Amino acid sequence: MPQRPFSDAETAVKGRRNLLDVARTLDALGVTWWIEAGTFLGCIREAGRFIGHDCDIDVGVVGDEKADEIITQLQSLGFSVNHVFGRKGHGYEIAFMRDDVKVDVFFFYVEAYAAAPRALDLSYKVLWMGCWLRGRMIRLEFPAHLILPTIRTLMEQVIVNVPADAEGYLVTRYGPDWRTPDEHWDWALSPHCINWGRSEISEEEAQRLRRPERVL
Repeated sequence: MPQRPFSDAETAVKGRRNLLDVARTLDALGVTWWIEAGTFLGCIREAGRFIGHDCDIDVGVVGDEKADEIITQLQSLGFSVNHVFGRKGHGYEIAFMRDDVKVDVFFFYVEAYAAAPRALDLSYKVLWMGCWLRGRMIRLEFPAHLILPTIRTLMEQVIVNVPADAEGYLVTRYGPDWRTPDEHWDWALSPHCINWGRSEISEEEAQRLRRPERVL
């Protein structure tokens, strides 16, 4: 059954309920997390609301040490594991489903830039995550100080964590025109933060495999 967009009132209610339970679970487990990608874009661009044509929820988590506990806790709340990409330590992603609304949990990994002079300074660290295209990872990278430390805000009346520098994060992911919906946006090709040199697929091959995607 195709997922319905959040412009559907019933789907929006289900999405809000899923976001609430995921937020409470991650808080209880003590992990560092935030709403990610299109969910955060909606939080900022749509003044705390889901993007109407979006149909899933994106969450980022630093490290995957508690991934098994996340699975156990969310399953106890009625979520099922829809799919798993990557593996622990390497672009791990788990998609959960409940009431026909998907929640994608992306695990991020911290790396220091080469020859970083101050190892504890976030200015010299990068957070990276993986997205998967036909079994091969596309690597996305963010300066860690754009995300950490996260701050609290409301999304669909749910208390959530969000990146520390909203403008910096959104420009890094979506480019300087992030306020304007892009009908040609493609999750696998369009992010400005892709590091093709450290991905498992070339940009040229990814372009051959992709079709036009939804508007963000």
